[in-house]
Amino acid sequence: MTNLLVLISIFGSFLVFATAGMAAPQSIFANPENAAFHAMFYTSQDKTSAASDTAFQSEKKISELDFQSVPEWQSFDQVLEAFHLIRDSRLFDDPEVENFLRRITWLYPPDGCFTRAGLAARYLDHKSYPDVAQIFIMGSLFLKTKNIVWNYHVAPMVRVGNDVYVLDIAIDPSQPMKFRDWLSQFVHRPEETYRAAICAEAAWDPGGPCNNTDFTRAMSGHDLDGWNNKYWLPRERRTLRENAEAYLGDHPPWLAQIIP
Repeated sequence: MTNLLVLISIFGSFLVFATAGMAAPQSIFANPENAAFHAMFYTSQDKTSAASDTAFQSEKKISELDFQSVPEWQSFDQVLEAFHLIRDSRLFDDPEVENFLRRITWLYPPDGCFTRAGLAARYLDHKSYPDVAQIFIMGSLFLKTKNIVWNYHVAPMVRVGNDVYVLDIAIDPSQPMKFRDWLSQFVHRPEETYRAAICAEAAWDPGGPCNNTDFTRAMSGHDLDGWNNKYWLPRERRTLRENAEAYLGDHPPWLAQIIP
């Protein structure tokens, strides 16, 4: 039987219904609803420079990942310093509010992980920190702490000796997580069922080259700043509603050790 996918628009959102066994769309959007809509209507416009070595194509079992390929940093203190820098720095003009600087959109976890990962890596590069890797994890992912479903997820990753850390403020704003602690944030299932890819620091698009080192390269129609300004900064503000001014300004929730 042919797989069936139906999208129904309700108040600007799209509900996605798929037959069992239907593969998740290979889209830059991690949210399944956004990904399905994007794959149906826009993907053909985005493949003008399709890569042959993408994160999607490079995925493998966790046991097959080469963690020694992850760039090595000097110490955990250096990693923690970088973590706080990408978490707290206000870098971007708010597209909707004048004279209001915004952080990376850590407070909008439903989608946009690719933009967060790329912007974080770019800022660390700008500040002359060592390179990071991008760790992609593929498949139907359910983030237990926030009740969120993703088709894939990506975040910066670094290594100190044999310890590998993921810098993922959207999941845990308190500290970098060791890789398997990060993996445990998703609904438990056997590790061998996960697929993942370790890519270069500027490889923020799962459909772009896994070895990309050019932060200025546009992916799926936009560069990093284009994705950030058009999609994620406005969505983060709308999602936070009455808490937006405080959380996006001088009182982010992690200062009170509250995860929204």
